[in-house]
Amino acid sequence: MSGAVKQSDETLWAFAMALYASAGMQERLIQWQDEAGADVCIVLALLYAQQNGIAVDDKTIAELEALVSPWRVSVVQPLREVRRYLKPAGLDSAEIEALRSNIKMSELAAEQHELRLLAGALSALPADLHRTEPPLPVYAKHLGAGIPRWPELTSAMKNLDRAGIVKPAEEP
Repeated sequence: MSGAVKQSDETLWAFAMALYASAGMQERLIQWQDEAGADVCIVLALLYAQQNGIAVDDKTIAELEALVSPWRVSVVQPLREVRRYLKPAGLDSAEIEALRSNIKMSELAAEQHELRLLAGALSALPADLHRTEPPLPVYAKHLGAGIPRWPELTSAMKNLDRAGIVKPAEEP
């Protein structure tokens, strides 16, 4: 792995974790995942691309989906299903909670791997700072879903930019 890709991995991971932790974002992302079949890692990667002026179109989204879909279907989703299965009150015990916690850590590691795959793909794309179309409507169309309207998102993205979590790419 090249140094540039490794740096983009770390930058995307920091961005994803900070955005996910922003007020209201976790709930919004999980709701879109559950209702429209959105992949939270792809959404976070697309928002990272937007923040960095990386051009994303229908073809790019289809390629990102093809890249991570096998991993998501074979690893991430089964871990999520087991973790969610263990959550109901009838299964509460210290032993089950410890098992659920371990599965949650494995799910997080699997999502981190997915973000690494996405970071590698995004690092190969050109920056186009003049592109104004945000990628979420393109992804919504890909999913056949409505475009999300999240007032929290604009605020969260501005806060991350101000905090220096992601610095937009400089124009040549």
